[in-house]
Amino acid sequence: DAQESRGLGDVYKRQGINHGVLTFSFLQAVEDFRADTNRDNHLSIKEVYNFITGGGFAEHRDLSVTRLARIHRHRDQHAKLQGRDIDFLLMSR
Repeated sequence: DAQESRGLGDVYKRQGINHGVLTFSFLQAVEDFRADTNRDNHLSIKEVYNFITGGGFAEHRDLSVTRLARIHRHRDQHAKLQGRDIDFLLMSR
């Protein structure tokens, strides 16, 4: 939910995570399959990309790379994906 998302952003800030916002956002996307928007227990590159760019569930927008970088790193950062076939399977459970 939205409260959980805000809490995760706060976790990033409080714990002084040693990796960048892209890695943090990616790990949040794959943890517990948060990015699985169609709930089919498969994660595609497209779903993960949508998650880390804020295009997935509204409650996860606080975990987007752009938002986290602005709030916690005070700079602009945007995830970019190259290629055409972005709807292929990344992982399943």
